[in-house]
Amino acid sequence: MNAALEMMYALRKACHLELAALKDACSGYGNARKAGGADLGHIYCKQSKFAASHAAFREALELCTELGHRRGIARTLEGTACLVAASGDTARALTLAAAADHLRNQIGAPLPPAERNKLEGGLSAAREMRDSRKGEAAWEKGLEMPLQAAILFAFEQPPLS
Repeated sequence: MNAALEMMYALRKACHLELAALKDACSGYGNARKAGGADLGHIYCKQSKFAASHAAFREALELCTELGHRRGIARTLEGTACLVAASGDTARALTLAAAADHLRNQIGAPLPPAERNKLEGGLSAAREMRDSRKGEAAWEKGLEMPLQAAILFAFEQPPLS
């Protein structure tokens, strides 16, 4: 009986420690802003505030990476792809979108139809290029890119403001 109680207390302590770490990671205005950074990035992008959009997506991507939140990483890569498409780099946008699509397929988290339509709208200029050789190569590059490489690729160069 003592062993069972000790096991229960150990599990309870581990759960409390993990909960405390999660609360710490998500508490405060700064981290709340980071967690909502993907939404903020989309808003800034629609306002053509590309530098602010890039900063918001970067913060969100850093937090999602730190927390291991793969769905959040995919969402942020998609947002960054829309931002890059809006700033005119369609090949880069396709690579990021393909990396996000690949990650979503790996984790079994497809985009809901409304989100898919939003993404397609944000990538419309890049999608026109998709059927070209350059577009196909950019898409394949994203599909084959390891996750860490995709994250670094998203950080590489800030878009023009």
